[in-house]
Amino acid sequence: MTLLTTEFENGALTVYMCSRIDTNNVTDIHNEIEEALRTNDVSAVTVDAAKLEYISSVGLREMLSLRKKYDDFKIINVYDKVYEIFNTTNFTEIMTVKRAYRSVSADGCVMLGKGACGTVYKLDDETIVKVFVDGYELEKIEKERDNSRNAFTHGVDTAIPFDIVKVGDNYGLIYEIINADTLKNIMLKERDKLEYYIGIYADYVRNMHGVSFDRDCYPDMKKVWAEKIAAPEGVLTEEEKTAAQKLIEMIPDRKNFNHGDMNLGNLMAENGKAVLIDLEDAVLGHPIFDVSFIYYLLKLMPDFLPAEVCEIVTSFTKDENELMWSKFCEVYFGSRTAEERAVYENQIHPYGIIKLMEVIPFYYAVFDSAEDENKKYVPILYAAFRPAVEKFKKELLEAAENGKAILAF
Repeated sequence: MTLLTTEFENGALTVYMCSRIDTNNVTDIHNEIEEALRTNDVSAVTVDAAKLEYISSVGLREMLSLRKKYDDFKIINVYDKVYEIFNTTNFTEIMTVKRAYRSVSADGCVMLGKGACGTVYKLDDETIVKVFVDGYELEKIEKERDNSRNAFTHGVDTAIPFDIVKVGDNYGLIYEIINADTLKNIMLKERDKLEYYIGIYADYVRNMHGVSFDRDCYPDMKKVWAEKIAAPEGVLTEEEKTAAQKLIEMIPDRKNFNHGDMNLGNLMAENGKAVLIDLEDAVLGHPIFDVSFIYYLLKLMPDFLPAEVCEIVTSFTKDENELMWSKFCEVYFGSRTAEERAVYENQIHPYGIIKLMEVIPFYYAVFDSAEDENKKYVPILYAAFRPAVEKFKKELLEAAENGKAILAF
């Protein structure tokens, strides 16, 4: 009788372990694994221990033998009782052993926000869970968890991440959180208080950017940004990519903390207190990385969108976006007049263009997939976006040719 199930793909062998490994069956298990190794060109081995309830010393020796043969070897989905055996015997020090993830349900939970990577639900008054989209890589979720913990210990007000869990067929990340909603949801419910809430947002971003690191805890902003620009699926020509990369190289070197996706849905708020979530894209560098993102969302894009579609794309009207950008500048830069804002806008503008160019393929994909009532707006959206994109690309080339980044903030 076959004890194991195996899968092989792209050089990687996955072994789905049975419920026990002991003296009674270890020889058969060894033979089945060896047969799978012989019949495939294997470069990596993963043992899935989701069904494993007990492993004896002979089973541990079998795992150690596999680890000695393959540098890329790991044991995953290990439940607590078996994990303790691996931990007590120091196997967790000499090979990758990953715990199984407990299951939670978001059924009936209030949805706090939804983004490209996942949906946030409120589990109770103390915790939320971010449920990632289908196929989202576990390594990215682990990175978000570790980035959040690291930022918190360095003084950035972040939601504290706890467990990675399974929510149905998807992975989720549980955070401790104040009894809060996303800032975006709050602002959409209380539109008469936009100035107040965008003030909280701007103050948070300013304080967050005031945190600097003396070591490379996160990727370098310039390198990350240059790689984004070089991506083949973008809208920039090679000449325009070169111009964008030149502008990025002009940015003064810093090691300030940047969130990387500073949208209003990634800040949880209540009673004037805010904490950050979703830190997968965090980098170290000049604050222009976040500020240019905010500029394109609140200023650059609303300026060229027709009034009838601005709220569809940005969630807020043109007047509301103008009010929010003005208040953001007042709090973040200390600028109180239109002339003072213009000074900062001139510095930020080329970088806001770069940020917008990064996401244009996403917007076009959304337009192309529009259905029902929204479909009628697609021609209007393209009529606004396409000439604006061409205009901004020319301005990008001019900025790279003529300018030097001042970025006096």
